Amino acid sequence: MRVSQASFLTGIAFAIGLLAAGIIASYAIDRWPDQRPPWVPARFSEAPEWFQGVETLGNNPEDRPRLMALLDRGVRDGVAVAGCMKALYLVSEFVDTGSFDRREFSQLPQLLQPYRMEECPGGPIILATAYKYGLGVERDTVMTQHYLRKVAMLVGHGERTADIYISNVFGVDSRYDLSKELRAAAKWFHDEFMSLTPAEKLAVAEDYLSGTTVPRDMEMGFRLLLAMTPAEHNGQYAYRAALAVEDKRISYAPNWRVQAARLMRFAADQGVLPARRMLGDELYILARGDEEKLLHAYAFTLWAKDIGERMADVRLSTIEWLLGRTDLEPAARELIVNKRLKSYAEFERTYQR
Repeated sequence: MRVSQASFLTGIAFAIGLLAAGIIASYAIDRWPDQRPPWVPARFSEAPEWFQGVETLGNNPEDRPRLMALLDRGVRDGVAVAGCMKALYLVSEFVDTGSFDRREFSQLPQLLQPYRMEECPGGPIILATAYKYGLGVERDTVMTQHYLRKVAMLVGHGERTADIYISNVFGVDSRYDLSKELRAAAKWFHDEFMSLTPAEKLAVAEDYLSGTTVPRDMEMGFRLLLAMTPAEHNGQYAYRAALAVEDKRISYAPNWRVQAARLMRFAADQGVLPARRMLGDELYILARGDEEKLLHAYAFTLWAKDIGERMADVRLSTIEWLLGRTDLEPAARELIVNKRLKSYAEFERTYQR
């Protein structure tokens, strides 16, 4: 395949530029200055020094074999940005030349599927387009639908969303059109899914988590769980969804931490042991000597002990030592019984119950 020098310049600049930009959209994260998401896409500058050599290989078309060798080595060695960069480079090369190597394009699913939405901007749109138009893969309406549902759930579905994504990835004059499919994906999420019963919603979310009848996609499964109110959940699913946010297993959005805090507290109220333990641990760590917060940490730990927490006594004794008191249990019980127990998020007024 003939590749022009312009392709190298625009291709590598395109891939690095998207990665350097971070999250797809400019999310309003200023509300959480101390919680700025550490799972923003791995920056190109954080890659190993040997890998950063790809940036200098855009000046000469003859360097393409070396460039691809570095990208392939990065994929093999687990460099966080390598798979995304290779996929974005191949696409930008296709945009520039109008042709592609089918064998190389057939790697797109393997290259892009491991990434969360925010880790590789444009990934789901690339895959949706590839599956709809048969770019290196067999045409597959199910997979097209899958990736556009992901876009609709995690980013949005406005009238121009599909056009913006397509133009950003495939060029302003792209002949590809996903607007109809994206509207259908949005309708499925906002109308069909949201109108289901709580039990049906949990079943759909579990289907994505397990991949029983749909393509397995943990991020989509957790997104569906986060779309449910605490009242629609059961304790275990609420805990899993909250933990997914804490463990950065879903792309960042400003409201996730609020929803996760609500769901973690709901799970604790429903008797999920690790939820009670985590809320107690969080208060203990962040109390910074605050006696009221330490008392509530004691209460959460005691509450966890009530349902089998084996290590509770160590933490309870430590808090008693910190406060110089051995009579904390009656006060802690009063907080539990009268439902006055507060998590750290409730102390900080992260949300109102």
